[in-house]
Amino acid sequence: MLWSQGACTLYTSEAQLEELRRVSRRRVAQRRIGKARFGALINLLRLRAVVLSPQSIPFIVPDDPHDDFIAAIAQEARASLLVSDDRHITALKKIGKTTVQTPQQALPRLRKLVKR
Repeated sequence: MLWSQGACTLYTSEAQLEELRRVSRRRVAQRRIGKARFGALINLLRLRAVVLSPQSIPFIVPDDPHDDFIAAIAQEARASLLVSDDRHITALKKIGKTTVQTPQQALPRLRKLVKR
């Protein structure tokens, strides 16, 4: 993981970690990723990511207001890049000064950071 190599800073929030916990309980997620791997990911995020607590959640994602907290994390972090596979978020392309990309779109940019 590029962020674990110090190439970039990863931001999250308690709300996002809670969503990951909820998703990890679903059978389909457990079949694809495995309950233990989900737990390890959540623990790693707690240890390595900057956990923010956005004070306000703006209405930014019109097609799925439940995703607004993701945009709030990016804004509070003043992130230059938000990487997501969620189509409601990637449809935005920009959130303020933050560029929104899928993992596939962001990978070349992130690989350049590792080479520095």
